[in-house]
Amino acid sequence: GEGSGSDEDVEGQDDDWVDVRDKSAKQLLANLSLESEVILHIYGQTDHSVKRAEKKLRAIIDTQFVNDEVDNPSISTLSDEAVDGLEQFAKSCQVDIDIERDPVLHFIKLHGCQGDVLQVKDKIRDAMAAIGEEKTKKEAAVAVFKHIHWMREVSDGETENYDELFSFEIEQAYQQ
Repeated sequence: GEGSGSDEDVEGQDDDWVDVRDKSAKQLLANLSLESEVILHIYGQTDHSVKRAEKKLRAIIDTQFVNDEVDNPSISTLSDEAVDGLEQFAKSCQVDIDIERDPVLHFIKLHGCQGDVLQVKDKIRDAMAAIGEEKTKKEAAVAVFKHIHWMREVSDGETENYDELFSFEIEQAYQQ
């Protein structure tokens, strides 16, 4: 860091300056893209106050930026559309995201500001819940299809079965 001035530390002034700097640093960090490189020049009345400012800024960065990982077998079944949606949402939150849909290696890595990473993780949980609901619906459709087949007439007396899922939806509507 850089410092200027005397080695005298003015108790009240230095503390007020640190509080203002904390708010400014947090605002600066919140608006940075993760690809950004920032060079900060820190000036203060003393070398001690500059070193305190550097230490405080490093602490803010260390506590505000996180790496997180979601590991769930359902990740391998995410559609291209779901992956695109998650990537776009992460980008809008300024969170780096790496999605691996391999059946063996199924993970999502996230890097960004803590609050933004949490927002993206909520979106991922929603996507995983939707996959679970779809899987449950398909299992129910297969079970129902073993006993009930809905059909349609294609031409003069010939019929064709609807697929399991569509037949299940028809049966649910019929039961209501």
